[in-house]
This record gives sequence, structure tokens and C-alpha cells, in this order.
Amino acid sequence: MIRRKLIADTANRILEANNVIGPAVDVKALAELEGAVVVAEPEATGFSGFLYQSGDSAPIIGVNSHHSGSRRRFTIAHELGHLLLHAKRGVHLDKAIVQMRGDKAAAGTDEQEIEANRFAAELLMPRKFLESDLAAMGQLFVDDEKVISRLASRYGVSSQAMAIRLSSLGLVWI
Repeated sequence: MIRRKLIADTANRILEANNVIGPAVDVKALAELEGAVVVAEPEATGFSGFLYQSGDSAPIIGVNSHHSGSRRRFTIAHELGHLLLHAKRGVHLDKAIVQMRGDKAAAGTDEQEIEANRFAAELLMPRKFLESDLAAMGQLFVDDEKVISRLASRYGVSSQAMAIRLSSLGLVWI
């Protein structure tokens, strides 16, 4: 079962504890404040990122430096979600293309992946920030690509991620 309240509360706790009052969220700094070391390295095999945890060492969040800035930001937030929500040791590897993941992840049924994605969306595009921006803009329709693109740029995410987030929060008109 997806722990929606825990995910939202955890993301909000981090934002509030670090006095984040608007976009774009400096997700790398937040991950580092949570004790992680964030490294970006080029990788041609398709992975987006990984989380490595071992013993008393600082957890390591790795991101593929070949990916766009918005993709790297989402990956850091996703891996931070794994760090904060899923107590595991070892390596957790996320691939860039869903088809390259395991069958459960590709089917959208892997609860930990769903939770990590939801956490990334909550952290990078908090409901209260979006509601504030939309209150100033007025009614937004799901097919208004220009406005969605402008919001995506403001939040440092892809237009696709922004459209999904706005839709999942019921903040756009169909």
C-alpha cells in the first residue's frame, strides 16, 4: 500500500526544516543536508541513478551526468525518497528507461518505486507552491503547453513531470 501521507509529510518536513519557501528546490543541497553524498558521473548503460548505503558511511546518491538537468534533479529526489522511506542496505539502481527495469517496476506495481517517484514529485513540486502559483495565474487547462512549460522551467522539472503532477493534484482542467 502506497504511504501517501508519510510521503507528503516527509517531503514537507524537509522543506520546512530547511526554510524552502518557493521553487526551484535545491534538491542536491537538501540531499546533502540529509547526510547523502551526491555524485554525477557519465553512464552510457541507461541508468538514471542509484542509492548506495553501507554501514556507518554516508549514503551515496549517484546520477547520470549525461541526463538533462531536470532529469538529474528528479533522480536525486527519487533516490532521496528511497533513502528516507525505504530502510535498505546495499545498492539500489534505477534505470533511465522504464522498460529496462524489472517487470514489477515496468508494470507500475513496484511500491517502492511508486513511493520514490511520489516523494520526488512532492519535494520538487509541492502542492502549496503550485496552488500559490496557480492562484496568481487563474484557471489552467491540461493542454496549455506554454503555461505548463513555463511552470516546469520555474520548478526545474520536465514538462511531462509538471503535467503529471498538476493532473494528479487535480489542479488542471481537462
